[in-house]
Amino acid sequence: PGYKYELEVKIDSLDPAALPADMSSLKYTLINEISKEVDRSLRVNDIWVLEKLGAIELEDKKPQMEISVVNNKITGKGFCNRLMGGLKKLTDTDIEFSEILGTRMACPSMDKENEYTKALNNTKHYIIKNNKLMLFDSNNSELLVYRKVD
Repeated sequence: PGYKYELEVKIDSLDPAALPADMSSLKYTLINEISKEVDRSLRVNDIWVLEKLGAIELEDKKPQMEISVVNNKITGKGFCNRLMGGLKKLTDTDIEFSEILGTRMACPSMDKENEYTKALNNTKHYIIKNNKLMLFDSNNSELLVYRKVD
């Protein structure tokens, strides 16, 4: 875990008639490890608390998001509702979420909630610096700033 590998493997086909029903008919043998590099995209795998929504610094009731790279999903809480979604794209610099879904609780105001969800859905790039996760749109405009909490 934590690395990207390029491997050379040999694949042998086995006779399915001679195998148990739940066994693969393919046998993989590692020939050579061509390359191994640190998977920098794993840096987003954490729990993050929102500090800034657009140009607005948040003082109270801060949304929280947990990114699970292994499960390819995000979960968390917005300003009122629970949020969930998937990771559509993740590289060293790019991140895109599948459509963010939320519960439908009776919230006093949905303005911030809608703006937050829209920002997540418009996210294309990220930077992590000083335990902060900054999310940007396709024009590199800053949408959201989170702080790492664990």
